[in-house]
Amino acid sequence: LVLEEEGDVVAAAISCASLALADAEIEMFDLVAASSVVHSHGSSEMQVDPATSDRVKQIASITTAMMPSRGEVTQISHAGEWDPEQLEAAMRLSIAACRQMHSMMRKALLDGAQSSRLQEHAAYCPRLVTIAERGERIEHRGGP
Repeated sequence: LVLEEEGDVVAAAISCASLALADAEIEMFDLVAASSVVHSHGSSEMQVDPATSDRVKQIASITTAMMPSRGEVTQISHAGEWDPEQLEAAMRLSIAACRQMHSMMRKALLDGAQSSRLQEHAAYCPRLVTIAERGERIEHRGGP
């Protein structure tokens, strides 16, 4: 469900679908992260995941989806006219953005998993949950 569109919905939908599958504990080879890059009128620079206002002025765009841990690109789609050097630069930029998105996605999943485990154990070990939430270390002092 996209509540408000302020950029590329396709890249966001791909990344969110991958997160949803992982959160549902569906076995996958890797998370799929996606990003888009546009080249706009009157600009020599390309923009990663631009706002809608910047997409209106676009000359060309590329959306890349990939599994960064495996180094595999799963989708590339582009629109508009690119010269070969610009297309290669846009692909590199989009792949770098996918790698960055992938690390944020992994962190979100790990943080969510940690939070879920803490909630499950809250009734049994409230002190352990408090320690974990504060980030304190638990030291074992011998014995069973």
